[in-house]
Amino acid sequence: MKTKVIVVMSLAVLGLNVVKANELYLDQSGDGTTINITQDGQSNRIGTQLNPIILYGDAINATITQQGSSNELDMVVNGGAAAVTLSTVGNTNVQSITCGTTNAAGCSGATITTTILGDNNTVTQALGSGGNQRSVISITGDYTNVTHNATGGSHKADITVQSLATSAT
Repeated sequence: MKTKVIVVMSLAVLGLNVVKANELYLDQSGDGTTINITQDGQSNRIGTQLNPIILYGDAINATITQQGSSNELDMVVNGGAAAVTLSTVGNTNVQSITCGTTNAAGCSGATITTTILGDNNTVTQALGSGGNQRSVISITGDYTNVTHNATGGSHKADITVQSLATSAT
């Protein structure tokens, strides 16, 4: 009987140390929306490549912070004058942000700001339909890959990299 109790107690103690990642899926629609999301820890996910979080509407203000390693973010923004600020602190994180290229929506006047602090991170931004879009990417860390694509008219990209080994396209 003592052996069974010890095994059960050991499993219970081990179970308390299990940390699970957070996953967030969001399909938001409406003008003037304010969204604040913070994920702290590792292996967290916001959206997926096949099912990204989607923000529809004009004048959306979204601030998303991911702190930790191996976090992922897949996001689509469709709407005019959106202000999206993404902050990532940690290593081996992946961000993919698309603005105005899904579901035939526009993204005029949007500003997408990405700040990355850490090594081995990947950032992809695709700015599509709609004019006067602005992308601000600031990276501090080594071995980070940045891809920025813009189609349509009057887009501006400010990309700052402080690193020994980063690639940008």
